Amino acid sequence: MPAKNNFKLGLPIEFTPVWEHFLRKSETTTPSELIRRLIFAHVNNDVVESELNGSLLSKDDWKLVTAALKVHNKYTQGEITIHEDHNDFFVIPWNDYYHPVFTIEDAEEYCKKENYEIVEDFPFTQGSDAYHLKKKTSPKLEGRLLLISEKDGDQDEEIAHQKMANANPTVNVIVKRHKSKPNSYIIIHKEKFDGFKIVEEHYKQFKNKKNQTVYDLIELNHDLALSYSGFGLFDLAPELMIMPMESNHNEKIIFKKKFFEDLKETNFGEEKKITVPDFAQYPSKEKLIEQYGDIINSNWEYTTENIANFLILKPYHLKSLKNLREFKRNNRKIKNSLTRMIEFDKDTNEILDVPGAEGMSWDKLQDVSNPETNQIIEED
Repeated sequence: MPAKNNFKLGLPIEFTPVWEHFLRKSETTTPSELIRRLIFAHVNNDVVESELNGSLLSKDDWKLVTAALKVHNKYTQGEITIHEDHNDFFVIPWNDYYHPVFTIEDAEEYCKKENYEIVEDFPFTQGSDAYHLKKKTSPKLEGRLLLISEKDGDQDEEIAHQKMANANPTVNVIVKRHKSKPNSYIIIHKEKFDGFKIVEEHYKQFKNKKNQTVYDLIELNHDLALSYSGFGLFDLAPELMIMPMESNHNEKIIFKKKFFEDLKETNFGEEKKITVPDFAQYPSKEKLIEQYGDIINSNWEYTTENIANFLILKPYHLKSLKNLREFKRNNRKIKNSLTRMIEFDKDTNEILDVPGAEGMSWDKLQDVSNPETNQIIEED
């Protein structure tokens, strides 16, 4: 038997399809040569395990990828079926998940009807997942801000974006249309975000500190808004989202200069270190005092109504746990973030793509709020 058939990779059965996918995409002819190249790249720090400047997944992301591979194996073995939940994962046809989807004929017909054209000079890397379309009357894309309408079939959003672009010569609207892939199935990871539980955690953090001021409460709410704004868990007031900001003055460095100072030539196998400066920003206390007065430095219990109106976690909620529970009754939203982990052929089960390996990024939200679950029985 040839040596390469005896070569033991130590791969679990669920990872074998990824290895085969890797071999197909590689220019390397034998598994042993590919492994040597991978080892060399890792030792020479071309492939490093680092959150900041590495190309390996973080531990948490790696767990998600390996869990998705186990789900793929269970599906191929017939242990789970389409749409069946398994440890926060499920399998779904590509066209169902991205509905509505477009064939090339659909995209061309859309362009003909709406005076669009399929973008050929898109400045970002285009995957095989979608068509990107722009108005024929738009100038070339280079040097322009791109506004991408990604909500499938949301014509109101597209119209609003196009009006904005018509009034601003530096903006181009790109319409994203997902391609039809009738032969593809995908494995989706589902993660729940509960608005009340998030607010409850911020409540505990705030109450555990002494001498908290109105400014501290505003800062907490601003962090809450920015951290979860993309999930649609809270009704966000404009005053909270356009807060005057200031940079972290403890980091008075020029990022570009610091970056290239740290990026020095190293010997074989030596670690390359890159220090990333802290660009954290905070609501400007000085500007807030100009706008609202010295109340900003007062105890949070003296928060004025005009400030409380734009907060998510309000002074009223902080008075007691009973008051906080009213947020649960009246404002609770629960969303599932859906992340595409693995794409595979529905007939052969051959893995076609592992987008999760490029970095975890959810691409859809699912509203699972249930008014009945928001009701609680108050205890005496």
